[in-house]
Amino acid sequence: MQESIDSRFFRNACGQFLTGVTIVTTTGENGKPVVITANSFTSVSLGPPLILVSLDKKLGSYSAFMNSEGFAVHVLAEEQQELSGYFAKRGVDKFQELDYKEGLYHVPVISNALAVFECKVDQKVDVGDHTLLLGRVERVQINDPTRRPLGYLRGRYTVPEQEKELTK
Repeated sequence: MQESIDSRFFRNACGQFLTGVTIVTTTGENGKPVVITANSFTSVSLGPPLILVSLDKKLGSYSAFMNSEGFAVHVLAEEQQELSGYFAKRGVDKFQELDYKEGLYHVPVISNALAVFECKVDQKVDVGDHTLLLGRVERVQINDPTRRPLGYLRGRYTVPEQEKELTK
């Protein structure tokens, strides 16, 4: 049996994995838009189309996501780094000056994201200090695929320098 793993060391090790940066939105019980910045997003299934977002149970908006019928995941482009940081802050009206429209399940859909996945909540899986929120993708859009995606690696934002195929 392995000794207990230090949580900071574990987090640093996970930070060696390059991820994309997303904004996840839903609607709270009061009808107000709710948003978080997340890099724990992945596709799960092509048939049916399912995606997964991992939510920390300590999030102030946790109950809104747990009680919502739907959510949207927005993949950010490199020029949206500031937006990512803004949504990661606490205690600000995050939708005050934001350009968005109402999507499926009354969920806010942010304009100009690189890609958007609008989902119906399919399953919620309780695991440790997080809940895995699985969404059945009901609408997807790609906005200008020539833009570079925003990434996160080793605790910092990054963008791919160039796309190149490593193997054939």
